Amino acid sequence: MGTGIERARAPRMNALLQRTFRDAGPVALVALVVLTLWYAAAVWLNAPGVIERELHGGWTARELVAATWSQQRPVLPTPHQVARDLWSSLVDWPVDSPRNLLYTPRSRPRPR
Repeated sequence: MGTGIERARAPRMNALLQRTFRDAGPVALVALVVLTLWYAAAVWLNAPGVIERELHGGWTARELVAATWSQQRPVLPTPHQVARDLWSSLVDWPVDSPRNLLYTPRSRPRPR
């Protein structure tokens, strides 16, 4: 059996979890639906190119999905490819490089 303090904390924790799921649940559901549709659209749009260039002869659905999600230059990149490129743009290039997303060109003084 728990002590009186543990029994007092349980309802507060339960209420906190319920409030968190009530507030964040719809946002998480919409994000999950968007990501699912994005991955499905990536397979649909990239499949013709993958079948033509990479998968010769017979192939399975699993091979098609794996090939479309790892294509080098896809028609529609997958979310993990976009996230990887975003991260690469932020950390793999110097801040003073135009390839870095944080790069800001210095403004030139205007001639008078």
